Amino acid sequence: MNTLRTRVGAALLACVSSCLLGTGAAHAETIGSVTGTFESIVGHNGIAGAQVLLIGADGQRVYHASTDAHGHFRLTGIPAGAYRVETQSTTFYTAPLPVRVGDGDLRLTLEGVRTIAAIAVNAPRRLAPSKAGLFHTSQTEVVLDKNIIKSQAPLAGSEQLLAAAPGVMQASYGSTGAAKGMISLRGFKQGWANQAGVVDDGLFGVTLNGVYLNNPQTGIWEPNEVPDLSIISGSRVTFGPGNVATRTFDSMGGTVDFYTILPSKDSTLRASTTTGSYGGRGYHLDFSRALSSHWSMLVAQGRTFSQGFRDIYGSGQSAPGSTYGTFAEFQDLFPKGSLLFFGYAADGVDYRPNLVPVTPLVGPNGAVVTVNGFDLQGNPIPGPAYSQATTGFYSALPGSVWQKTDTNATRLGAVDLTYNTGYGSYLTNQLWYRHGDRLHVKDFNFDQSGNTSRYEYNNPFSNAFGDTFTYHLAHGPHDIAVGMNLLYSHYETRNAFWNTDPVESGGPATSQQAPSNFRSNDFWMSDAALFFQDSVHLSERANLILGARTVALNTSFVNNGLAAFPICADPTSVCYGNNHTNQPNSTTGFHELEPSFSFRYALARNLAGYVSYGRAVRNPQTSPGGPYQRVSVQGLVPEATDDTEGGLKFYRRLVGQNLDGSDREDSATIGLFDSTLLNQNIPLSVGQGLKVSSASGSSRYTGLTFAFNADVDRAFQMFGSYSITHAIFSTYNVPGVGSYNGLPVTQTPKDTGNLGLVASFHAGKGLLTARAWDQFVGPQPLWDNSGTSTIIPGFQGPDLLGRTIPSYNLVNGSLSYRVGTKNEPVTLSVNATNLFNRKYNVFEYLTSGAYFAGGAGQGTNYGAGQLLADPGAPREVQFTVSVGE
Repeated sequence: MNTLRTRVGAALLACVSSCLLGTGAAHAETIGSVTGTFESIVGHNGIAGAQVLLIGADGQRVYHASTDAHGHFRLTGIPAGAYRVETQSTTFYTAPLPVRVGDGDLRLTLEGVRTIAAIAVNAPRRLAPSKAGLFHTSQTEVVLDKNIIKSQAPLAGSEQLLAAAPGVMQASYGSTGAAKGMISLRGFKQGWANQAGVVDDGLFGVTLNGVYLNNPQTGIWEPNEVPDLSIISGSRVTFGPGNVATRTFDSMGGTVDFYTILPSKDSTLRASTTTGSYGGRGYHLDFSRALSSHWSMLVAQGRTFSQGFRDIYGSGQSAPGSTYGTFAEFQDLFPKGSLLFFGYAADGVDYRPNLVPVTPLVGPNGAVVTVNGFDLQGNPIPGPAYSQATTGFYSALPGSVWQKTDTNATRLGAVDLTYNTGYGSYLTNQLWYRHGDRLHVKDFNFDQSGNTSRYEYNNPFSNAFGDTFTYHLAHGPHDIAVGMNLLYSHYETRNAFWNTDPVESGGPATSQQAPSNFRSNDFWMSDAALFFQDSVHLSERANLILGARTVALNTSFVNNGLAAFPICADPTSVCYGNNHTNQPNSTTGFHELEPSFSFRYALARNLAGYVSYGRAVRNPQTSPGGPYQRVSVQGLVPEATDDTEGGLKFYRRLVGQNLDGSDREDSATIGLFDSTLLNQNIPLSVGQGLKVSSASGSSRYTGLTFAFNADVDRAFQMFGSYSITHAIFSTYNVPGVGSYNGLPVTQTPKDTGNLGLVASFHAGKGLLTARAWDQFVGPQPLWDNSGTSTIIPGFQGPDLLGRTIPSYNLVNGSLSYRVGTKNEPVTLSVNATNLFNRKYNVFEYLTSGAYFAGGAGQGTNYGAGQLLADPGAPREVQFTVSVGE
């Protein structure tokens, strides 16, 4: 008790002394004021009714004032110190301005840029967009920020991140950034997983810091080209073609922009290491430092490894995969702009397991497919019947009968210039180069009878050069953007199938140099676009954007098979006449106009309505069985989309910061959409991973898009999204098959939803953060490839009975504890995906029986009309230790 009294007395004495001394200090504390004018950068007209915020360095002290009719403002009684000045206006934006308040009056002139224009006049680069920035646009857009990135598993890649956006569904055979996959963006497909029912592909553009990542000819981008989220600071998803000044050559259904982390003004080091389920492990390291008063640099690398969750039957092994991503940047922030040099290299390597039957596949005389495949007589080799029901939900065939490894890689470099020419005008120019390559290596010994294509070596590549120039001119009520996009590329598609065993092949032995089936084709492309966009400031609340983009798409195709496989030119060779490509050299040229229109009206300070229309075109979809290679280019026309969007946006900047140091804000977007995709080609599977383009037509996509973020208080945040999509074929007649008119577009969920919760608490000397994320994917129309329909005999297409891939709901969570200083924290975290270990399939379709066919030349189908599936990932738990923020 005496000890307690002593401590209390000492505390009171210290308090009294502090108050007495502190009172003098407080009276001596410097008090200042801030006055000034918030005016437009063009015309220097005062901006009335705007909020001017003075935010302390700690993020907690916030002073605010409204501008009067002349744009004047005054803040008094401000303690001396470092602050930043921000503004809130329905129509004008100014970049945050660091200031220091001292004794006396600090006078400022804040120049506002109309927010309908690009708001990055003085930005050092194409920054990851903010919620405030998107509020001022007239397009349907969402931002996937650091809060959403931190909710992902440590080994997740871009595919898993995009699933947090409204209307996005991802289907992959893996759970990390190593695997390829297919992504549906409100029904518009991207990625390649060789899944039946993917009608058209490469339908939205993807960029990294503005550099075009899509394959220039096919338009396809693979998610494992952006496998490491630790390098990514944020992503913007634009639905529909968007404005003509910001779209790519493949922005049919939208554009996904990824933004990398930025160099720091101070020397910083971040590092992390992860270990977890199914052999998962990884590390990340990045280092940044200032080289001078305006030069800085950043180097970052991440690596991941996993054994995968698929069980290779009988071997006790799983499906190994790995990724790496490396990024480096030198940044010069000079007084009138910025000059950036950056490079990026990444790849994803993954064991590609086969689809698994839901139930055993039954063939002639009641025989079933087993895990051992077929013998030389074409009979199933005795063994366990292969299916999810019999050999395990995640089972894959033994490597001795079925193995394939897929690799996708990207290498790129860019020079990016932003230069402020004064009076609100500026120019940007980005010159870039990208190399992409793919490697598929397979050994399919599943059927030993007449197997002429046991081995495959597929190694296509592309080289692309691009330049994007834009000049932004402010003149009166007009913000004008004029510029060009140039793209020159070479794409070589190469593939060879063979079998060195004449007994298995039932004919002469073939080799990689003299294959049983081959192709090697060259596509030379030169695409150019000129665009003009006028953002008209109609009033303090209304903005109108009118734009037009003229596009020239030129392709030269060369059937180069015999040059790549010269042995096959000899009529006596075993491979003579085996060139899969049967079309001659050809050229195509298309010239199209892409108009766009959008209108935004500020209903209130925090609420705006918008409507937009855009048309986009692209080169016709091509594939090994499509135009140029297997189908004549006669009558070929570019694909096109007409898109209309409209809705409401809400944004409010809140006082202070969250416990994690981020700014507090609320935002929401809700909109309706109506998109029509024209001049499509539909690829039908003919085996060996080959597809033939068999029809053309159109499809329509309508629905609702909703996304929100709410910082309820400093310790609790919420984010979420919901989307409804109704997608049907409008006019689609397939010769020899039937009409798809009025049938649903497959692998398009009827609805999707996400809800994330983040709660933070001070615990001891650190910060404890709990995250929970619920992901829902609604039912998807099922593809029927069986030809067994009794309604239309031989029909292949969307299931005529209306059957669907079942919906599924996943709960994910994480717990982290951060200690140390704000600039040098140490964080321990545990992350669990599919927390309740739900079994579900991300993809299903009704097979024709050819996938697991047997007999001479795979001539006997097994399981026609039965389901094949890709199982979704089970529960995975990962532990991470990280240093730095």
